[in-house]
Amino acid sequence: MSKKEKFDGKSRPSNDKYRNNYDNIFGKLQQEQRDLDESYQQSKRNKKERTIKETPIVNFFKSCLSPEEKNKIIKKENEEYLREIKDKL
Repeated sequence: MSKKEKFDGKSRPSNDKYRNNYDNIFGKLQQEQRDLDESYQQSKRNKKERTIKETPIVNFFKSCLSPEEKNKIIKKENEEYLREIKDKL
């Protein structure tokens, strides 16, 4: 009867099952991160396109506003943008 080696808690068995499970678990996490990064980049591109299309009109109306009103609008736009991003995540 042979004794099993004691597991030291640090080393990992290096067999095919372990490698497959590791790739399965962490491969999915990496894919999710890539998807989130891609979604974030797309969101930035979409916002840039919106701002380019709206810029002439928005600038005209913003030029008529007081600094306090401008700051309120900017704050509101930023909050809306953050909500959009959170909804996508």
